[in-house]
Amino acid sequence: KALNPNPVHRFQTPDDFLTELKNNLKCIQLRETYSGTDSYDVAVDTHIGIGKRLRCPVNQDAVFMRQSQDGQKILIVVGDGVSTSTYGSGDIASGLLIDAAHEVWYQDIEKEQDLDSRYLVAKILERANHAICQYIRDNYSDKSPTSAECMGTTALVALVYKGILTLGSIGDSRAYIIRSDSMSCITRDHNLFTVGIINGIPVETCAVHPHAGSLVQCLGYYEEDDANESELLSYDVYTMRLIPGDNLLLTTDGILDYIACDVTESEARIADIVRQSPNSALACLELILQANMGGGGDNCGVGILRVLEPNQ
Repeated sequence: KALNPNPVHRFQTPDDFLTELKNNLKCIQLRETYSGTDSYDVAVDTHIGIGKRLRCPVNQDAVFMRQSQDGQKILIVVGDGVSTSTYGSGDIASGLLIDAAHEVWYQDIEKEQDLDSRYLVAKILERANHAICQYIRDNYSDKSPTSAECMGTTALVALVYKGILTLGSIGDSRAYIIRSDSMSCITRDHNLFTVGIINGIPVETCAVHPHAGSLVQCLGYYEEDDANESELLSYDVYTMRLIPGDNLLLTTDGILDYIACDVTESEARIADIVRQSPNSALACLELILQANMGGGGDNCGVGILRVLEPNQ
């Protein structure tokens, strides 16, 4: 925020900066020491997008959510199918991601008493990737498609267990932590713009690249090894303690791109909506409504998990 290119979105005074810095340091300390048992309000929702529907009558975003009876195990999955694929389609790819989440929830997460969260998140991503690649082999093997031509999907897989969030991310769908005084993106986009910056290319060059937003990693992009097995490209895994007052937001770019004209303004409006909505389901609905009011030019997929304060 202090370095935002638009002065309007920067801190207005040094005291404003110091106040937010102190608040975030306190939050970090609380995450290290907090050991309470939390209750959650969680919801997911998706919509085709009123503008996107005119170009493609299929919603390629997909969402999934399950919560255990005791409320302490929660799985949220959000996927944005790639709409430019030549072989297969984005809705099939994101649907296979949801199928994998469904299987792992009922076969493993729901039944097990002591979860290995990183293993289970990886299992969902790897199972989904294998299913997508196998679909391509089974239906298009005679055409020898390249990986860039095959269907794919972004994926956010969030597993909450005993108050700890384990999040797997691949693609350009994003996860945020929203609190009363801040909004922080906890994932990075896997596109040419971000990869270019990571590899030292100047921001000015990356920003004007004609394909800056093109994905370089997502489920379904694979290489064949000697055993003819798909090899999952690397994905990011994040782990953090959730504390009361946290709002975890998982969203596809259909929300970010159409709520406002630029990402900074979109994030500010999204944060306000999440904070002001009385519950997660209404927050999801309002985000989708606002994205459609902005044109609805893309499918929308969103999931929100709210860690309730003790008196809620």
